Amino acid sequence: MKETYQKTIEEIYSEYQTNKDGLSDKEAERRLGLFGKNVLIQKNKKSKWKIFLSQFKNIMVILLLLVGVMSLVYAIFTSGDFLEPIVILGTSLINCLMGYFQESKAEDALEKLKNYSSAKAKVKRGGDITEIDAKDLVRGDYIILEAGDKIPADARIVESYFAKCDESILTGESMSVDKTEETITKKALIAERTDMVYSGTILVAGKIEAVVTDTGMNTELGKIASTLDSKEEPITPLQVKVNKISTFISCVAAILVAFVLCYGLIMDYTLLNVVMLCISMIVASVPECLPIAITATLSIGVSQMAKKKSIVRNLAAIETLGATEVICTDKTGTLTTNQMEILKVYTNGNLIPLEDIKNYQTFINIMLCCNNSTKDDDGKYRGDAVEVALNQYLEKQKIDVETLQKKKKRVLELPFDSKRKMMSTIYEENNGKVIYTKGSLESLLPRCKSVLIDGKIKPLTAEIKAEYEEMETQLSQEALKVLAFATKEITHDRKEEAEYFKEESDLILVGLTGFKDPARKDVKAAIQECKEAHIRPIMITGDNLETALSIGKEVGICSSDDEGVNASELTHLSKDDWIEYVNKYSVFARVSPEAKVQIVTALQRMGKVVAMTGDGVNDAPAMKLANVGVGMGKSGTDVTKNVADIILLDDSYSTITTAVSEGRRIYDNVIINVLYNLSSNFTEIVIILFGMFMGSNIISALHVLYIDLVADTIPSIALAFEKSSKNNMKRKPNGINRPIFTQFFTAFLVTSVILEAGISLLVYFLFKSQGTELAQTLALLSIVINEFVFAYNCRSLKETIFERGIFSNKHLNLGIFVLLVVQTIVFFTPIGKLFGLVIVKVWQVALVIGINILAFLVLEGLKPILVRLFKDS
Repeated sequence: MKETYQKTIEEIYSEYQTNKDGLSDKEAERRLGLFGKNVLIQKNKKSKWKIFLSQFKNIMVILLLLVGVMSLVYAIFTSGDFLEPIVILGTSLINCLMGYFQESKAEDALEKLKNYSSAKAKVKRGGDITEIDAKDLVRGDYIILEAGDKIPADARIVESYFAKCDESILTGESMSVDKTEETITKKALIAERTDMVYSGTILVAGKIEAVVTDTGMNTELGKIASTLDSKEEPITPLQVKVNKISTFISCVAAILVAFVLCYGLIMDYTLLNVVMLCISMIVASVPECLPIAITATLSIGVSQMAKKKSIVRNLAAIETLGATEVICTDKTGTLTTNQMEILKVYTNGNLIPLEDIKNYQTFINIMLCCNNSTKDDDGKYRGDAVEVALNQYLEKQKIDVETLQKKKKRVLELPFDSKRKMMSTIYEENNGKVIYTKGSLESLLPRCKSVLIDGKIKPLTAEIKAEYEEMETQLSQEALKVLAFATKEITHDRKEEAEYFKEESDLILVGLTGFKDPARKDVKAAIQECKEAHIRPIMITGDNLETALSIGKEVGICSSDDEGVNASELTHLSKDDWIEYVNKYSVFARVSPEAKVQIVTALQRMGKVVAMTGDGVNDAPAMKLANVGVGMGKSGTDVTKNVADIILLDDSYSTITTAVSEGRRIYDNVIINVLYNLSSNFTEIVIILFGMFMGSNIISALHVLYIDLVADTIPSIALAFEKSSKNNMKRKPNGINRPIFTQFFTAFLVTSVILEAGISLLVYFLFKSQGTELAQTLALLSIVINEFVFAYNCRSLKETIFERGIFSNKHLNLGIFVLLVVQTIVFFTPIGKLFGLVIVKVWQVALVIGINILAFLVLEGLKPILVRLFKDS
């Protein structure tokens, strides 16, 4: 069965029951009711209420709520203190609110996609031309498009008048595409369908008459919209690790509660005592400040990235980027500038320095005059990419383009068409007329009789022709688009416009230019940094293979042509075949949006954490599917910005490597936060269990909350400011499957728990003879002080504090100072009675601090031993 672009105009008329006069108003109204409006439909959004309720699915939150309710019931039945249940339930609510506010920052890509719909459309209805709302277009409508129009729907071209379209948002190609009514017979990609125009693209030159073939969600833009709407975003590495921690904590809590119940039955405890012990165990098992600390760590990373010209829209994404193993990048606008630029100029038989063009006035005149690009109010040139590049090049050489163009009077334009492959303009000059022509050398050379050398007109010999052809081959091998330029004075008096086409002969050849959408200056160094960080860069682009490989080799993504493949030839591949190809190739050309999704999917099936960068609508589905999507802030469309997790304000690839480095730093800081909090919780569990066996209540559930929410929270947040490790961008990525509980992590955790619990128990039994309340108070103080000094131990798990600088984390220093002031108030004044404490003496506090500093030094001394004995992978 033929695709729409493969059908002749007659077949289109027949299938859509239309003709050159268009549909009648009645028929158009009927079809509008049948097929619906020409708009992009969005499914119902998740309500704010549902977003809030979804926060309570977290296992740690459920545990906290359970223990809060149990504590509340206990307080009611015993007429006890309600401070404990209020604190527990309040903590649960704070965690849920933080998650709610983060998630409720909705990403509405479909709303932005609607911006690509044209507001008005010129259409023929019953033979009369009228202007209607683009949303009222239907299949079979006969539309008329002019230069500058945004295409309102997918349509088959009936007549093309020297038309060119900018389809970069769909294809990723920076060059404008020539459009014709001639039927495409072979199977073709969107970029190759020259007889079609697509919704959301722009007609940059000429005029088109066409029949609408698809509207709304059935357009190519609509298909992308439905993809964005249906694709589930992948779980991030951080979410995987937090879920595992939550599961682990839940298991620990369940085991401890079961143990307490059994032990209580055996020891014949009262029900209230068993309930109180269960509450203490659950509270001790759940690191209440860990979700807050992780969110704070990510938020601080976001703030740091903002200073480095990046906007992070999804908090977890920045840590995900640190775990990234593969970066899939679009070429146009990401690796390249997405602006054509003149890189080579050939005239007078030589490649001349670009700045020397000011010495060749005839060449300048052709560039200026055979050009339809215009400057808008913002001072930017608009129009065909090549013509924009010509004017920008001349302006860079300090040539006053606008003044020179105003001085010249254009008589006529002979527009470019696919048969002649050239464009000419006729100007009045010196009481006569001059023709300026540009086009491919292949089409222009046979029409040239002379050549301009050193300002003199000389015969175009076979030898000079060969030199020009050789130069074109050389420039083409460098993946440059080559244009030839010619001119002559018109000696004949032409009456009809059509007769001027005869003047495109016996021309004077002036020179060649080589154009390219060049690589960004900082990309090569950034690619090399990625490789040193063991991250694999892959280019996936809609452009042709030759150009893609040229850029790929230039920036260091590939080293030979064998590393590239034309993805349009891979549509038959199975899922397993795609895995083989993504392993083999680093450059994929002629890639459709669907193929980009296949490539990202194949990499994820291999267990890789994938980042996808891009700026066009064609990149959006793959960006949303990837573990982290990186959009371009300057050149990116609204669509890509709204599916992106991170937006680069400067469009610089090097900013990605900065974000990767920041992501790795954040991962390290999340790990030290997990260790810091779990060490505190396991210490509490050990002390509670020990007290249970000894028949003593060493610390209560309220004390546990005091440790977790007062003593631990500020140090946890301050640890988020820790700087990167020395080998941050030299080590392998963490990936998605790297466990938190490595041998090294577990050994460090066990060591710290033994030290902290041992010291607190030692303090308790040292002072027990002086009263249980004093012993409990000093045991709690010991745990609190140990949390402060242990925070300094955790600043780096592998570097000693002396290597890192004891007081180099100013935020931690300030936080500990504030907390010491708080402890002075709590332990030296009657306020401590709120927590069941008694007032202590200075010498007792000094002894507790001294013992804990000793433990701090012991752990620092054990770091190199733990690194040598235990693997961290």
